[in-house]
Amino acid sequence: MSKRLLIFSIIYSFVTYYFIYRSQNVAHGGEVVVFVLPTLWMIGFILLFILYRHDKQIKKTILNRILFLFCTPIPSLLFFLGYYVWFTKFESQKTEVTYKKNGYTVKETNYPYQDRTEYRSNNDSKTGEFLLDSVKYFDKAERKYKTDRYEGWERLLLDEGK
Repeated sequence: MSKRLLIFSIIYSFVTYYFIYRSQNVAHGGEVVVFVLPTLWMIGFILLFILYRHDKQIKKTILNRILFLFCTPIPSLLFFLGYYVWFTKFESQKTEVTYKKNGYTVKETNYPYQDRTEYRSNNDSKTGEFLLDSVKYFDKAERKYKTDRYEGWERLLLDEGK
């Protein structure tokens, strides 16, 4: 196993993960990563080519081929693609149903993987927007479903803090 190739793959993967992770936590300016990562990948490819051509100690073993693979953006992209699919498919999946009830409109939002349902209505809303009425959720400590109901000023405060 080549120590230089190992060090290069660790640094390369760490820098790639760092830029992708930091781009997710900024409101504006996260688009810079679109330009930084391809530039980083090109520089990394050039450095890897120089390292591979001029280092006579690198032998063509299975471990070195795996390290060589980790010096490319392929594992990083596969990891973040899997993370994105997992996060959007399972954590953020929700269904919304809107229906009329007693002269006002109710919007029911079901989060199946959080085991929670929110009920919003435009009842008592001066502007016609949907305000939070109640939340039905599964309490793991008591192992049963609970419903929190909100009325009057609580509805306004909760919706202001969205």
